[in-house]
Amino acid sequence: MPAMPRPPDVRAPRRPRLPAMPVPKPPVQAAPDDRFFRHIVSSMRNGVIAVHRNGTLALMNDEAYRIFSITRQPHDVGRPFAELFRDRPDVLRVLSGAFELTTLPNRAELRLKDVDRVIGYTLSLVRDDGSRPIGAVMFFKDLTHVEQQEERERLRDRLASLGEMAAGIAHELKNPLAGIEVMAGL
Repeated sequence: MPAMPRPPDVRAPRRPRLPAMPVPKPPVQAAPDDRFFRHIVSSMRNGVIAVHRNGTLALMNDEAYRIFSITRQPHDVGRPFAELFRDRPDVLRVLSGAFELTTLPNRAELRLKDVDRVIGYTLSLVRDDGSRPIGAVMFFKDLTHVEQQEERERLRDRLASLGEMAAGIAHELKNPLAGIEVMAGL
C-alpha cells in the first residue's frame, strides 16, 4: 500500500519567545549619606551647634566658629562643649539648659559682650527612634548688624525730635524779643 500523504499541520504558528521579565525587587532603603548631611550643615548661612546628651560636641559649622570667634581644632567633635565654650558662659547656660526645659526657646536673643555680638537663636532636641532626647541643636544668626541699624534709627529719631524741640524753643524766644524790639522802636 502506498504511503498516505501527511495532513497539513494545523497548529497555531509559534510566537517568538520573549525574554523573561525580571521580578521587581522591593526598594532598598538607602543608608543616609553622612557626608551629604554634613555638606548641608556646612553650607548654611546660620550657625549650627549640635551636642550629645552626654555633654560632648557632635557638630559645629564654620559659621558658628566665626560668630563665636573660636578657632577650629581637629579634635573639637567629641570634646566636652563646656571646654569649648568656657569663655562664653551664656552659651554654656543655653546649651546645658536644653535638656532641662519643658519648652525650648524659639527666636530668643543672646548678647555676647566679649565679642560684641548679638545672636538670635532657636533650640531643638534631637530624638532617637523611640522619641528619647539624645542631643540638642542650636541654630543661630548674627543679628549685630540688624541691632546696629535699629540703634542708628532710634538715634536718628531722637535727633529729629531734639531738632524740632530746639526750633520750637527758638520760635518762642524770638516772638517776645520781636515784640520788645517793635515797642522799643528799634
